[in-house]
Amino acid sequence: MFISKVSVTPAEAANMVKIAMESGSSDKIEEQIINPDNGKTVIILSYEDYFMRTDSKIGITIVIDDLLEETTVRAISAGGGRGAIFKLGFGANGDYEKKVEKALSSVSTGVPEACVQDLTADGTTKTDVTAGWGGTWEVTAHADRLQVDHKKKNKTMMFPYDKIWAVSSKGDSLTIKTEDGTEETLIFDDEGECLAWLALVQKMKKQ
Repeated sequence: MFISKVSVTPAEAANMVKIAMESGSSDKIEEQIINPDNGKTVIILSYEDYFMRTDSKIGITIVIDDLLEETTVRAISAGGGRGAIFKLGFGANGDYEKKVEKALSSVSTGVPEACVQDLTADGTTKTDVTAGWGGTWEVTAHADRLQVDHKKKNKTMMFPYDKIWAVSSKGDSLTIKTEDGTEETLIFDDEGECLAWLALVQKMKKQ
């Protein structure tokens, strides 16, 4: 899932998303604009696209609203799994959501505070995660980096904030991409905790 505040109105954000999605191969499925009596706006956009890597179509729903004063955008993709048992998506869902993130990159201001708990990057904020390298790891937020240590083996991974090119979340999984092409995924206990860490990394990247 991609979620972010943006510094433009819902209509302006929707227009930016539509230009990005409709200039490619995505097919629009639905567009609805809801204006409640309180003067707020909710815009729902739905698209689908074919991804060769999964040999199937993936759908995405984008919800844009200003119900809490600031404009918030959420993009949730679904489908695209390949395989009878594991339904592997090979990263296609994340890439589809990335189109929305890229379209709004110039106006995005980070994860809404109302969605996450505030975490401090001072070396005391830490939690256990499951990582793509196997086993249980402990991730710690320092002032200049994320540090990921294996709980049993003498292994450490460092992710300096100024070297992180992109960070995104989907459910309980946080994916970090660095400037040198490294991509790693950390799996948290639940989506709320994952969003909190996403907000922290986005905040530290901007400092």
